[in-house]
Amino acid sequence: NNQHLGSFYLDPFRRSGKTPECGVVSLQFRGDGAPSSHGVVPVAAVLLQAEAPAWEDDPAPLRWDDIKALFHEMGHVLQITVAKSRFGQTLSPLAMPRDAIEILPHFMEHWLLERSTIFGLIAASDSNEEFYEESIDALYRVLARRKVDDLSRQIYYSTLEIDLFSSFDFRGDESIMAYQNRLAKEFMPQSVPYSGDMTPMFAVLMPNAANEAICQYSYMLGDALSAQIFEKFKSAYSQDQSKMLQMTKTLRKLLLEPGAVVPVHDIRREFGVDEDTFVSPKALIERYGIDKLPAEERLN
Repeated sequence: NNQHLGSFYLDPFRRSGKTPECGVVSLQFRGDGAPSSHGVVPVAAVLLQAEAPAWEDDPAPLRWDDIKALFHEMGHVLQITVAKSRFGQTLSPLAMPRDAIEILPHFMEHWLLERSTIFGLIAASDSNEEFYEESIDALYRVLARRKVDDLSRQIYYSTLEIDLFSSFDFRGDESIMAYQNRLAKEFMPQSVPYSGDMTPMFAVLMPNAANEAICQYSYMLGDALSAQIFEKFKSAYSQDQSKMLQMTKTLRKLLLEPGAVVPVHDIRREFGVDEDTFVSPKALIERYGIDKLPAEERLN
């Protein structure tokens, strides 16, 4: 209905003094209904880390990670602008549970695993280079291997986190450092931390101190669920576009409009595998082509 839902600024280039990470910042929340805030819409800022061109009229080539970050952060922009929640940070979409807040950003990333998206980006660029199917195949093989490393790391941190707060015996013979390294050799042997490296411990303990318990598994859960939702959208599009439109409305109602009070359980039930198994890694593994990698490069 042409309603103005919100706006965003794009800050694409890295520079001195800018935060070194990509992200989205909410500059203005939706009005809370008070007369002075009537009609106030959300405003967000998208922060990327692309390399700035030497001159203002030079093209700015984007790396793959820059494009991936742009698609990912636009998912957060949609969360901020479409949410109907009010009262600022208390009920804003940025306060969503960890397993819900990353579903839409990962959903946006899945578009980059579609060849039509890649060739669309190439056609829209100023590049005169030719790209072939073989180049896209090589790109997707690299992405599959990178995803294996990423998932291995998340499984390692998730297991470490759960064990530390449940079954690990702090009075036993094995030290925390020895335990974290033993787990690393099992789950990510490609990058075992050296004996005195406490980075894994800090990665687990600091989020828990900020009341984000089990945050590693939550992030991975959102990643897997986003792949399931994307596959359901693709299937609906190819078979019944009216069904896809209804799914879009359902996703908007369940995931975007509620803000921080998003009903995660309802999302899993609506888009899950079945009533008993809400989330499965199968769709995520197949979307990245991990199942097509040589056996020694796959996840066990």
